[in-house]
Amino acid sequence: DYGRRQTLTLPDSSTLNYSYNKFGQLSAIHLHQTNSEANDSASAAKPLVTLSYDSQGNIKTQQFGNSITLTQQFDVFNRLIQQQLTHPAQALFDTCTYNYDSINQLIARKNEGVSSHNTNFEYNSLGQLIQQTLASDEDIKITH
Repeated sequence: DYGRRQTLTLPDSSTLNYSYNKFGQLSAIHLHQTNSEANDSASAAKPLVTLSYDSQGNIKTQQFGNSITLTQQFDVFNRLIQQQLTHPAQALFDTCTYNYDSINQLIARKNEGVSSHNTNFEYNSLGQLIQQTLASDEDIKITH
């Protein structure tokens, strides 16, 4: 097990079981409830999250137990460039797109869907975040 967590017992005696892929990356977490009325272990084990990875080791998808899926895309520099939340009942829930400058600083985040707004980020010459602006009907500026 290489020192990786295999199980965690919660205060109510339920347990979380952790699974890993052949590369040692977390692939799933299942909840086993002790007070489950189901007699067979398959129905008592509830998947909390199942993860898949791209060839660079970035988390590509996270499938949650409530059927919501988070899909992430990365650029050639392994920077997160897009996240999409989807649900089978509603094709697309929310999309978030990220933009970076030439020195890999996040300069813009654009949300579309349930919560639509844009956030821009500004940095000083030392690369420190100095301002973030939430662009909506009324611009909101936060100075750091």
